[in-house]
Order: sequence, then structure tokens, then C-alpha cells
Amino acid sequence: MALVDGDEAFDGRAAAVAAFERARTLGWALFATPGLLEDLGGSGIAPIDPAALDETASRLGAAIALRSAEPSARRRRAPAAAAIGVAALAAAVAVWLQRDALLSWLESPAPVPAPVASSEPTSAVSVDGAALIAACRQALIDNPPFLPGWRIERIECAARFADGELSGVRPELAGRPVLLARWHLASGHAEAVQRRVAERHLGGWHAAMVADGRAWALAPMAPVLRTTEVAPPALLELRRAVDRSLGTAGARIGYARGADGGWSVRIDDPGPLPRLVGLVGGIEGLELTALSRGETGGWRLAGRPAAPVTLAASQLRALGVSVEDPRAGGAPETLVPETPVPGNGKGPSGRRERSDRAPGSGEGPAGGHQAETDHGT
Repeated sequence: MALVDGDEAFDGRAAAVAAFERARTLGWALFATPGLLEDLGGSGIAPIDPAALDETASRLGAAIALRSAEPSARRRRAPAAAAIGVAALAAAVAVWLQRDALLSWLESPAPVPAPVASSEPTSAVSVDGAALIAACRQALIDNPPFLPGWRIERIECAARFADGELSGVRPELAGRPVLLARWHLASGHAEAVQRRVAERHLGGWHAAMVADGRAWALAPMAPVLRTTEVAPPALLELRRAVDRSLGTAGARIGYARGADGGWSVRIDDPGPLPRLVGLVGGIEGLELTALSRGETGGWRLAGRPAAPVTLAASQLRALGVSVEDPRAGGAPETLVPETPVPGNGKGPSGRRERSDRAPGSGEGPAGGHQAETDHGT
């Protein structure tokens, strides 16, 4: 029977046991008198003293009392309501903290000012191949590459210096026309002795280093850029011009296409530098980027179809070139040598006058050990 407080009492043992079995599946908290604990197994059931029950339950003697727990749905509802409340509170705090950003979204954005056109003069420039060859030859005359006890490994004149290793060592030369020479110690020579010899002979270069049987030196060259309005030529047109000028002179010519789709030209053994100045200068549309020679000799020219770039006056000055502004006096824009690289003691062409020889005489430093009189220059 049902008691006043909602509990139930049973007057039969079988009915009580059956009620217990049903209650086990509902998540109820179970209490039983000692007389039923043995039949029910006692697992998860708390004993209860019949004397503690009300008068009706006490008269029944073998009664069982069941105290119900909250239904599972009600138990889950309380934590969910608490979580919703916390989330709502957090959202309100976030909205308050971000109120300025939210208000800015509702307002119209401020107008972006139009870029102001620069009044700095610009020039379309490309590398003058004849000027590059002449500057390279002059740099070799001013800085003879012959070292007693050392063999020339490579000589390179680049229109825009970009050596991955040395550009970081001498960043003031990056992008400028530069002569780079490398040597290695010849067999049969003591490094301790020849290192001091090389250091003395390379003291007139802009930068040099001798270590571990190897040496390198750098010297800036005269500017090699020129103003141009020439559009890049067609490959077939350029190839005919190169073949006509250099192919008949016995040079080996090759063409290759790079990953970017641009063409490059390689010209091997075109002859000595004085002769190349005239040959290359007559090829319209060819832009030389570098010339080099290895240990065995023979020059190699690297070039491409002319691709002028537009540079501002400040960029040209950073490369050692200044541009005369035509607005100043009405004269056309021309490229002239800029101030030499600080610290090399040379004029605009990169030249250093020496007291022990006449400029351009072809003599080696300190009188010699020079294998050739002009080393192909």
C-alpha cells in the first residue's frame, strides 16, 4: 500500500521481492529490512530498522520501504540548464569586450586615400654588353689576377653581382657590376708561405680572403647600364644576329629555355676581350649578363634577349649610377658613373693607380710571374 509520503509498503514477501526487481531497473535508492536482505542478495541495498518506520510500517513487521530517486531525465536537466546559463553569461561578456569592433562593423569604412604618384624620374635600362666587356677588361688591368704559387680557378665579371656566398659577406656590392676571381694553391707550394704572398698581392682589391689553400677577391667595375627603349626581340631574329656576328668568328653558341620560359644564350670561346667589344656591341637585342673563364682559359659569355627594366633614380644611384634629371636643364636623361664604392680608393671606373707600373702595361704585381702578357684581356 502507498504511504502518506509516497513510499510503498507490502504485506507479502513475494510482492516486496517483485517490487525490488522492478526498482533495480529504474535507478531507485533501495532500503530493506533485515528479513529481506538475504532474499535480495544485499547488493546495492541499504538495511533499515523497522522501528524507524512509522506506526503502520512497524505493524507489518516484514515491510520494505522504497525511497525514489529523481527520474533520470530530471537529473540530466539540471546540469544542462547550468551550462546554458554559463554560456549565456560568457557570450554577454564577450559582446561587451568586443563592443568597439562590433560598432566599427556597423559604421561605414573610412575612405582609402589614392596613392600619390611619385615625382622621382625613372629610366628604362638594360646592360650594355660592350660596356660590360670593356669594364671587365679594365678591372683586370687594374687588378691583375696573377698570384705566384697559385692557379686561377675562375674569373667572372657580372653585370649584377649576386654570388650566393659572397653577397652576404660584401652586401655593398650586391647588384653592382663586379669582378670576382678565385684561386687555389698550386701543387708543390707551401701554404704557409704562399698565403702571405697572396695576401700581399690582393691587398689592392676591394675585398679578398685567403684560407685553406683557396683565395677569392672582389673588385667593383664601372657602370654598365644604359637607357634603352628597345623591346625584347624575337628569338629567331636574335639568333640570326648572334650567329652573323659571333658564329662566323668560330664561337660555339647555345640556346636554352629556363623554367620561367625565358631564353638564355651561351657563347663559348668567342675570342679575346678587345675583339669582343666591337662584335658584341653590334648585336642589337642581346643583353649580356656575365662573362667568365675557367682554369683552362677561354671566355664564356652569358646573355639573354634584351629585357629592359624601369628603375627610379634612387635605385640607379644605389647601383652606382646617377641619372641627370631632364627637368633640371632640358637635357636628355643620361647615365653617368656614380661615386665609387667607399673604401676601395679607386675612381669611377674601379681603377687604382699603381706606382710600380704604368697603368694598363700588363705587368704582373711586383714585376711578374705572369704566364701571359694580357691573359686574354
